[in-house]
Amino acid sequence: MNPRCFCLAVCLILLESAHAQEYEGATKVLERLRAGEGESLDPAGSLKKQIALFKVESRNLAPEVAARKWLELFDAFVKIPRESLYAQDYNARLDLDSLIEALPATPAWEALATEIGARQPAKDGKNAALKLLLWTLRGKPGEVPEVLANVRAALADNDAWLQQGESGRASELDKLSGELSRRVGKAVDEIAAFRKELEMQEKEKGERSVYLSVPPLAGVTPDAEALLTQALKCDAELSFSDEPTSKLAAKLVMANPGILGKPQWRLVRSPADAPLYEKIWKRFPKDEERSDRHQAAGYYIISLIAADKTQEARKLLFREIASQHRNSSAGEIPSIDSADSAAVRKTRSFLADLLTAVPELPYWENYFSLAAQENATPEAIAFLRATLARMPGNAFLQLATEEHLLDSHLAADEIEPAVEMMRARIKAGPGEVAAMGDVEKTAIQKRLAALGVDVTPELLRNLTKPPGTAEELVEGYVRFALKLTDLGRLLKKPEWVNEGLAAALAQVNSVRPNSWSSSDIDELVTALVENGRGAEAEKVVAGRLLKLRSGSDRSSYEVRSALASLVYIYRQAGKGEEIVRLLDGCDFWGTDDLGKLADVRFDSFPLQLMAAEALAKVGKKDIALQLVQRVLQRDSGNDAVYQLLLTLGSPDVEMLLDKVYATNRFEERPLVWKAKVQLDAGRVDEAEKTIRAAIAIDPSDGEQGKGDRMRAYSVLAEVLEKKGDAEQAKIMRGAVEAIRISEDADDWWGAGLTTRAVKMYQEALDHFADAYCIQSRLALRYSEIGDAVNAEKHYQRAFELMPSSFGRVESHCFGCEGIFRRDESQGVADRVFTRLAKEMPDRAQVFYLLGYLRESQGRAAEAIVQFRRAVALDPEYINAWKKIADLAGADLSPKERDEASLALFRLDPGSDSLDKVTDLPGLWNLVLELELALPKPLSGPVYRLAASKADPRESQSDSSGSRNPEAMREQMTSNDIIQAVSAMMTILINQE
Repeated sequence: MNPRCFCLAVCLILLESAHAQEYEGATKVLERLRAGEGESLDPAGSLKKQIALFKVESRNLAPEVAARKWLELFDAFVKIPRESLYAQDYNARLDLDSLIEALPATPAWEALATEIGARQPAKDGKNAALKLLLWTLRGKPGEVPEVLANVRAALADNDAWLQQGESGRASELDKLSGELSRRVGKAVDEIAAFRKELEMQEKEKGERSVYLSVPPLAGVTPDAEALLTQALKCDAELSFSDEPTSKLAAKLVMANPGILGKPQWRLVRSPADAPLYEKIWKRFPKDEERSDRHQAAGYYIISLIAADKTQEARKLLFREIASQHRNSSAGEIPSIDSADSAAVRKTRSFLADLLTAVPELPYWENYFSLAAQENATPEAIAFLRATLARMPGNAFLQLATEEHLLDSHLAADEIEPAVEMMRARIKAGPGEVAAMGDVEKTAIQKRLAALGVDVTPELLRNLTKPPGTAEELVEGYVRFALKLTDLGRLLKKPEWVNEGLAAALAQVNSVRPNSWSSSDIDELVTALVENGRGAEAEKVVAGRLLKLRSGSDRSSYEVRSALASLVYIYRQAGKGEEIVRLLDGCDFWGTDDLGKLADVRFDSFPLQLMAAEALAKVGKKDIALQLVQRVLQRDSGNDAVYQLLLTLGSPDVEMLLDKVYATNRFEERPLVWKAKVQLDAGRVDEAEKTIRAAIAIDPSDGEQGKGDRMRAYSVLAEVLEKKGDAEQAKIMRGAVEAIRISEDADDWWGAGLTTRAVKMYQEALDHFADAYCIQSRLALRYSEIGDAVNAEKHYQRAFELMPSSFGRVESHCFGCEGIFRRDESQGVADRVFTRLAKEMPDRAQVFYLLGYLRESQGRAAEAIVQFRRAVALDPEYINAWKKIADLAGADLSPKERDEASLALFRLDPGSDSLDKVTDLPGLWNLVLELELALPKPLSGPVYRLAASKADPRESQSDSSGSRNPEAMREQMTSNDIIQAVSAMMTILINQE
């Protein structure tokens, strides 16, 4: 047959066969497509799914099988083109950390060692990366040099990489070396790194960083003086991490200031360093204007005052003021330690003389601060009033001192003069102060000349400029307006409320809208809503949203925060239907589902909670319940969330509360509300057991806001009444009433009405004298107003009550924070806690409090000893473990630091304590254990925001809180050692 005919025949047969085939048809094709909808042709996406599956199944695999399968995943990962790993969708990206987070359990690590050891060649980058990871997981002392040599060998063909400078990847080797040494319990050789940095400073002078951190050297290395001399000679600003090394550096400069390559003003740290200041200034008399130089000058001025060299002090102070146009910190006077009473007294007297002669000087704040340190505030107020009376109509002086004068009126309960002053300020408006005229300038020149001051044009310009920018004047004006509003609310004077709000509102629409920050707007919105003017608050927020929406970033967090404030306004007005309309109709939420807005809130009100309340009101209770459960994953201490949960009437409410408590055993709120459920159901004995367990977690209940503190005691009072114990119930109700009165007193104190506030605190103690937090408040308040006798009395009682008022979760009540930081309180605390330690040797709280005190005194090593005694008595004392972890650098071995960090994480999986852990097997075992133990969080869509779309520029995820079991493995990859290893592994894998 003709070949051409043969080919034609074959083609005809094939064509006929094709025509005879039956097509699947569109329906079947679409069915196949839907069936494979979850499959991805993207290799990175496909591998990510395999990794997720392996995380689950590896727990049930034999160690050898788990090791082999993990290596198969690694091999698949390194074969994927690098450009394919980074998907446009952030949540779909794949990196090396994803593999590390999929590591099998520690029993499989030996099998991994066998498998990896059999791989060749040794210099292969991928195998070197695996060996580096495996050694890090199982590292043994003495092997660090060998491991680093293997890494360098694998990089031998990449000379360009190895020779890059500080900004290049070569620094990764130094970081890796330090972390590997730390892995096996060796301290990072900071001194060796410092030597190397000094060498580089010499070689690359002018090109290196202008800052250099100096590690502890004095008493640590025999050549400390030589290293410090070399550092002082270089052209870099030095910072010191320890006092002995700083003092040694200062000693070297004192002996030979000529060694300085650059002025080291940070060595001047107190008035006692005056001789050092003189040496450095003589060496660098024309140094550039820098904040640290001006701070050093401030200390020197104080030293001159203390030495009665007031004329020299004045000369330097005015020279500093003259240079303020070049550096705003020039002329500032640093704070003085209260223990140096002579310096405090003389400096206050020095400032009083200056302010008598030139009241326009910017030192009234310093003067009042020093007066408070001497318990001489009444004397300071009398001086200010006399000065103002002597210079009536001086606008500069009035603006500079008005808040001090206002506070003095309010503190003395002089309401009418205070209100008159606020009204006058509001009437004057926030406008700029007119420039000082020639007559006033001439008067200031004469007064300065009388002090012997050389008045330069720069000095005169800086002293006669307005006291504040236009924006600062607006802020001060609004503060006065809202203060009048607050005062009117407390004293039930609606006309004052209206005047203050009207003045503040006028500024929203003023010519300076940019001077309003979001926090300013929020404060005004809150004030309007609290005073029944929600409609005006709505207009304020609507105007802000209009400006924000017209900007370039319509879906920014700031926009969502403004939307949340609008939701808050409708919530407080009881307009749930308006909230639903906003959810459904707004097109710029920045996401397509309410479940992805877990972080958005207004003040203490999460958006999802306010939305749940509104949806429940319009009949969508199922969705509301889903939202409540979402909010509890992040806000498990918010009573409003539990209140709504009970209102919704879920049949499995106790199970939900148990789940919340299982996620965080040191949050008492789920137990408080569970006790309420049990009590309402008539199960009184169960309710008593539950509520007492809640109280034991945190007896002081200090983390809760106004109106919610001591809720557990209200429930306990109900329980006791039902059991017929009226006497104990009355005590519990007295405790709650005392707290409510003290909370109101906090408002009065915050408004400046200190005299009335102190009376209210005293009244609160009449209801319950054993409230440590009220005793603490009174002690602090008496201390602030200069009544040392009463302050000491209440400090002592507060400290005596603290051991029985603290649980494993101590939370200082609002207004009691920093109670150990005052000199007058530390002596009392020392006496009380030392005595109680002898009387209560088995009470963990006593030793915790002793440690807290020592920490406040700057005695970290002694604090650690006390905190360790506390956890020895109570291994679940979570706050003591937190303190140990925070102070881990204070003479703790790596093993002890690991013990504290892992214990803390076991007790509170939401804590961020594992970055420095060196026991990687222990860390991984705990991570996998908690991953199984913690309840799985809710996720996925919950309520469609009908008009809005997801913003592709932002990560879209359900933020389910820090105790999410699905995020536990991230603790491994966030560890500092693993981060350094992962970075080097990536370099090794990618170099080929």
